[in-house]
Amino acid sequence: RKMVKPCLSCVRICQRQGLSAATPELVLLDYEMPHMDGYEVLMHIRKNSPSGHVPVIFLTGKNDREHVVRILEFKPDGYLLKSSSKEAIVDRISSFFSEVLFRRSQVTT
Repeated sequence: RKMVKPCLSCVRICQRQGLSAATPELVLLDYEMPHMDGYEVLMHIRKNSPSGHVPVIFLTGKNDREHVVRILEFKPDGYLLKSSSKEAIVDRISSFFSEVLFRRSQVTT
């Protein structure tokens, strides 16, 4: 799989060409970023996705109630803390792709 370009680059592509020109399989998104926070990026993705859904997993250090509730309003596909072990993060991402493959196989059978 190709590595996802930094989110700001993705947002710029989306603004110029629309999400359909650069729809990723998964976006790993931090809450604190320069120019635009993760909540704003997620809001932009959810409102401008032609399919209505681009998979987003937050990988962030933010775990206070205010930030978590704000992010969960837009229903990300996951929420991981940066303090999680590398193995836990890789396992969650692997599980995400396994679930996607399973759902696709169910549609085609």
